[in-house]
Amino acid sequence: MSNKKLFFGFIILIISVILIVANSSKDIDKKGEELINHSLQEAVAIYAVSKALNGVISVVQGTEISPPGLTITIGEILDPINDLVERFSWIMLLCITSLGIQKIFINIVSGDIFVYTLMAVVVVSNILYWFDGLNKTKTTVYKTTALLLFLKFVIPIMTIANGYVYEYYIKQNYDIQKMKESLTISTQELQNNSVVKKEQNNNKGFLEKLTNKISDIVSLKFYKQKIKNYKTIANNTSEYIINLVIVFIFKTIVFPLIFIYMLYRLVSKGSRLGS
Repeated sequence: MSNKKLFFGFIILIISVILIVANSSKDIDKKGEELINHSLQEAVAIYAVSKALNGVISVVQGTEISPPGLTITIGEILDPINDLVERFSWIMLLCITSLGIQKIFINIVSGDIFVYTLMAVVVVSNILYWFDGLNKTKTTVYKTTALLLFLKFVIPIMTIANGYVYEYYIKQNYDIQKMKESLTISTQELQNNSVVKKEQNNNKGFLEKLTNKISDIVSLKFYKQKIKNYKTIANNTSEYIINLVIVFIFKTIVFPLIFIYMLYRLVSKGSRLGS
């Protein structure tokens, strides 16, 4: 037996002991699950706000503003944002699904069955290292070990790293809590800004009609302000939604895809190690 094989065998043994100890401790799993639960609560809350906003828009779209000589349907102003909100709801549902799947994986890898299985596979991998031949068996065991190690450690680490990146590099520009509050405020403003078309009474006298005509002309500024408010709310809401889409896609889809690629690379290396 060569000194090189003895050296690498000793290194692998030390790493295996560290992995077994880390596997037995559930601290990293609890931290990962805590972060996933927090993200899941955020996503569900924002999904609820988006559905409430969609409902308000659906109601307000039928409202008409009637400046002197004109009739403007609010739906003409809010139709683009209505489409955006509907798509946003689907995106948030996708993000919630992604977080739910991550939570399921956390629950699986923190269970006793998975912990003891991984421990046994690591021990078997160390034993097989010292045997010559058995290449097919080694390849199967090493691939299984790599896969189980990935599921055990990389998913919680991914979640922790994701939270770290968001907290220190993303939150300053894309604060989820602040954007959720802003979206809620926009929903309330949209509801408060709704205007019911004034009913016309054709039985009014000449003097009363003249007075109302003058009043309509004076109130033209009021109607312009209402239209401006709707446009401002629509623009602000679009900005909040786009920012939320960016940050949630990054947190729930981009990061997991990166680590799935890492899984592929890890299993590939395990296969080469066994050959």
